[in-house]
Amino acid sequence: MPAQDRRVILDKSFIQTESKESRRLHLLSDAGCVFILTDMLIYELCTDSLTTQWPSTQRKLFPFADRIEVWRHTAELLKSEITDQTPIISPIDRESTDRVRVWFKGGKVYVPGNLPAIGKSAFQQREVDTVDALISDCRRLCAIDPTYTAKILKGGEPAKASLANLMGRKDLTEFLIKRDHGNPEDQELYINGAEQGLGSEWFAYHNARSTLALYCVFMSKYGLANMPGRDFRHTKLDSDYAALLNYADGLATNETSGSLADVCEWLYGGAKKIFSTGSLDATLPTADEIRLEAYRKWERDGGTHWHDQADWFWAKQNLDAQLWERLGSTRTTKS
Repeated sequence: MPAQDRRVILDKSFIQTESKESRRLHLLSDAGCVFILTDMLIYELCTDSLTTQWPSTQRKLFPFADRIEVWRHTAELLKSEITDQTPIISPIDRESTDRVRVWFKGGKVYVPGNLPAIGKSAFQQREVDTVDALISDCRRLCAIDPTYTAKILKGGEPAKASLANLMGRKDLTEFLIKRDHGNPEDQELYINGAEQGLGSEWFAYHNARSTLALYCVFMSKYGLANMPGRDFRHTKLDSDYAALLNYADGLATNETSGSLADVCEWLYGGAKKIFSTGSLDATLPTADEIRLEAYRKWERDGGTHWHDQADWFWAKQNLDAQLWERLGSTRTTKS
């Protein structure tokens, strides 16, 4: 067992690309990574292809049963904070985690018989109702100052600077928190203290920041004139990964450019790792690096002969264990 657990959220684009042999997942596991399954990942896999994606993903993850964690959905985390009036300590759903670990150890694929109905209901709530409400909010924000919005839509360095300024404004985050959770008369949403603003120990704070990032994506792509399509619905789904990244060490995704990458950069800068299958492969030790590491071991061991193969395997294993450090940060792994 690796000495240090590093929690990595898996997204659909990464897990779909992974081979049946789960080579990259094995490498990450050897480097001490725990794999996070979010409600959003399972939803996307089940609604994307009812016959292949979720069953094939289960098979890929079976070997890592003991290194799987299931995390609660963002709405559940907010509900927990509203109910308990205290910040959540962990997003882990321990009951579901234990159940999934037993299930994966058994190695038997499971797909519920009513999956189409579940997917249809979830689609309506997540990609229609929630996103339509978000688009209305975004349009109201864009209408406050159409000139400012138009400048952002033009792109370039001035737009980047404006978006960075928006994300850096603490008053906007506090406004969203107060708007959503600061009314004592609304017991279904109220969090004590939200009317003054909540600190970063609250998930509600990070959810508000994620919402602000979605506003920025909308302003940079659509403004008042353009009608967002399915791409923005995907961005809304991706924002859940980004909000939960606050509790994780990294996000494994092949969407290391575009809206998801922008949102993660705005929220975390270089504090989190975001990597793709390509950037992961690029960090693997080369034959020359393994050979040099083996030679150094040979020297440390006094130059004893007849251990060439053992030294080579030791060197490869040692370098593979350094995979996490070699991955770098969000600022260096975009591709």
